[in-house]
Amino acid sequence: MESQSRAAAGRGPSTVREERKKRLFAQAALKAIKAKDERAFSELLRSVGVKDGSPEWKNAWKAFRSA
Repeated sequence: MESQSRAAAGRGPSTVREERKKRLFAQAALKAIKAKDERAFSELLRSVGVKDGSPEWKNAWKAFRSA
């Protein structure tokens, strides 16, 4: 039923994969933040293509340190 609703909404498998990838990233990031594991957090950022020193990198670290 879920696949039918996705098809009716115009969302195909690629959109579903991207949503799943984002959800898994968010879960892993939350786990690293709760464990206060800076190394795991930086590896996680690099694994999704966030470059060191970029605005996204800085924003992610602000969120990490404020938690």
